[in-house]
Amino acid sequence: MISKTVGWTVTKLKSVAFTATAGTSYTIDFSVVGTTLSASVWKTGNTPPSSWMATTTDSTLSSGFCGVLVYLTNGVNADFTSFLATSH
Repeated sequence: MISKTVGWTVTKLKSVAFTATAGTSYTIDFSVVGTTLSASVWKTGNTPPSSWMATTTDSTLSSGFCGVLVYLTNGVNADFTSFLATSH
């Protein structure tokens, strides 16, 4: 899901179905180019998808911060090994 948070209010911009497998590592790629936001996820070590899994636009924000927000069901854990934000 691609979402934004403004004033502690989360707004879902785009959502696609994705089922993760327990004990499996995944790589997430997220891009912002102008007003276009795109995201993909794939099993770590595999070839990334040839196209973005989710793409949307949002022209309401001109600046802000990036981060990762994970929604988990009861009994599910998520571990992050790294996070890198770059500007091109």
